[in-house]
Amino acid sequence: MAILSKQSAIELRRIIKESTGRNISLGEAYAIWHYLIKLLQLLWNVERRQKPPLVPDQLSLFAKPRKKRR
Repeated sequence: MAILSKQSAIELRRIIKESTGRNISLGEAYAIWHYLIKLLQLLWNVERRQKPPLVPDQLSLFAKPRKKRR
């Protein structure tokens, strides 16, 4: 996994400068990198979540329609 370091923040500054032409501070680059890592962790955790096991058809009080009263 990517590590938040000075080198990665400097690289992110360079990428933002090339793509948008905007100069950002090193602190802003750290903040953006931090949020990118958090977003990726969130997305990876969503994929790792286990689906609940399928429950077979269970009999319940409401399994059959109610009979009509006369």
